[in-house]
Amino acid sequence: MSSIALTHSSFSEFGGAEQVIIHQAKGLGRLGHKVTCFTSTSSDEKFPELQVQCYGTEIPSPFGRLLINISLNVMMASKIADKLQNYNLILSHHHPGPLIAYEAKKKFGIPYVAYIHHLPLFLYPLEVDKKTIKWAHNGSRFAIETLSRSPGINQWLKGADIRSIMYADAILTNSQYVNHQIRSVYHREAQICRPGVDASFFQNLSDDPRIMAFKRQYGLGDNVMLLVARMTPQKKFDWALKILKLVKSKVKDVQLAIKTEIPNCNRWSQALFQKVNFSMASNSAKGSVRWITNLDRKDLPLLYNSAKVYICTSVKEAFGISPIEAMACGLPVVAWDDYSGTSEYIINGQNGYLCHPYELEDFVKKVSSILSNEDGGKGMGKKAMEYVKKNFDWNIHLRILDSVLSRV
Repeated sequence: MSSIALTHSSFSEFGGAEQVIIHQAKGLGRLGHKVTCFTSTSSDEKFPELQVQCYGTEIPSPFGRLLINISLNVMMASKIADKLQNYNLILSHHHPGPLIAYEAKKKFGIPYVAYIHHLPLFLYPLEVDKKTIKWAHNGSRFAIETLSRSPGINQWLKGADIRSIMYADAILTNSQYVNHQIRSVYHREAQICRPGVDASFFQNLSDDPRIMAFKRQYGLGDNVMLLVARMTPQKKFDWALKILKLVKSKVKDVQLAIKTEIPNCNRWSQALFQKVNFSMASNSAKGSVRWITNLDRKDLPLLYNSAKVYICTSVKEAFGISPIEAMACGLPVVAWDDYSGTSEYIINGQNGYLCHPYELEDFVKKVSSILSNEDGGKGMGKKAMEYVKKNFDWNIHLRILDSVLSRV
């Protein structure tokens, strides 16, 4: 069995990438491997199940820690690689992880595998983001993107990024959509290793008495659209709010529940809500927008089971763990048919709906159809559950991962 260093950019938020890493670390540990996670900055209270070490000394400033820590670790990748010299193998996620793994391979001959969740957005922005520098939701990320727009810095970072992926002993990714990008940018082929869902945790709880108590606690009614995501512009919260306005003209008492970890204290979010005439104070007694922040992860199945439909308004979603969690709980998903990760597991008209890319009226029509036809929505939800159980088991992910690691 191997001693594995698992590298990641930051354990400061809990998103899809972090869920994959947790399951990889725990699963590889069960197989007898010794796994240590390395990162630029971490929040130990959010990841107590992982053995996490920082590459260097963390900068404590809430504003500067992400920017300064990651920037320093990119520049000092060769020196930081010394910390990994006693490991047999490196499994890298998100920069500067692959760059540090590349340096460790050069210096010590340690093989490494790169798991690519999506291409670095600050280097390869989506078309929808090119007009503005707004993909980030906090000051540090905004500063990272601003710096990366400098021609000299951008050229250097892209060169480092391409080298770190080209020299990986193997590449894994979560979808064919991302694999297409990998071929285009890095001229490499990745093996698909999709994330999974714990079907014993995320499941239909329609008869569970806790659902009614949960709905009362958060002011949720009977016609709830749900969105679970980080507050970043690619997730298109503004479209979700516009969709709500349009659905309200067709379906009585509809609500939009948005679960996000990011509090309502940043300039980007305030500008967004003012633009679409919604306030972060919409959690009034009968408000149509319910903001759910800092929800304990153990209560996520209750949230999914409190809704009738999951809306994935993201543009070019690389994979989307929240949609498959929703499907596992019996929710049909409505998303864009834009050849992204969600297009690969939503079967239009069977376990959810795919909409003409970025046509809000089509999205509204399909959401309204599910909300207005309870039996049809439940039938889609049942097919969604069956599909996820068959295709998104973490054991499948782990078998692929361990097979690839054993070959490098």
